Amino acid sequence: MASYSLLPAITKPTRDKSCIDHIYIKCNTKSIGITCKSSITDHDMVIAHLPSNSTARKKNNPWKLKTNEENIALELAEHDWSDILNQNCASAAATLLTKTLTALIEKHTDKIKIPRSKLNLQPWITPGLIRCIKHRDNLHLSLRSDPENMSKKLIYTRYRNFCNELLRKIRTDYDNRQIQENNKNPQMLWKVLKSIYDPSAKKNGMPSVTSNSTDLIDSLNKYNAYFTTVGKNLADTILTRISETQESLTSKYTPHKPSPNTFFLHPTDEREITNFISQLKTTAAPDPTKLV
Repeated sequence: MASYSLLPAITKPTRDKSCIDHIYIKCNTKSIGITCKSSITDHDMVIAHLPSNSTARKKNNPWKLKTNEENIALELAEHDWSDILNQNCASAAATLLTKTLTALIEKHTDKIKIPRSKLNLQPWITPGLIRCIKHRDNLHLSLRSDPENMSKKLIYTRYRNFCNELLRKIRTDYDNRQIQENNKNPQMLWKVLKSIYDPSAKKNGMPSVTSNSTDLIDSLNKYNAYFTTVGKNLADTILTRISETQESLTSKYTPHKPSPNTFFLHPTDEREITNFISQLKTTAAPDPTKLV
């Protein structure tokens, strides 16, 4: 097991004086093995605790390592290798050679800070997009210094719209590629979806439905009224924003061959509900009250 980097998490006895229940772990984080006494079996219950870092946001490293290969080559040419060549043990010679090369690389390697202007804030932002964003910001600064110049305003407005549209398109293409590449891996797919809708963004709090009510029945009725009208209120808000009605949207729908990767729900009307109810069995009821 150790050859596969699997280490035992349980090292205490799990039955009498023997350790016969095991959990093997392969991870870089600190894990904890727990043995719990149980009264329903003669084996102790085993638990392994693995800390999760999934909620930690990975930040871009603003530093990079730059190695001067020319200086390393010059120092290697002038280095005295007699201490390695005179070794009688091959393992000792290999260890000494590794230490020498590692020390030379560390000596001629510098840690350089990446300028903020060249640091990609998102994985889908390319160096070309960074130049596009910088040029857009420079045009904006130029316009702010001369706000009455209509020529600068027109140039900035057109380039700003072009840049923003380009950013949206590349971000959408990147998200679509990530979804397609991870569509068979649920864990990675959920990570992609979370990165798209940004769960860290501020969310609207729960409205105080019963703030002015002290009666239990009245509070429950208000909650029921609120949650049973969420869908209707949301639909009405969308229809108002797009200046449409349900009838006008239904009239614009044209049947077409469905795509295997999408689905569409037809609007529900009273006739569909009536037909569904009329097809229910009248000799049996799904609940003990036999009211339905």
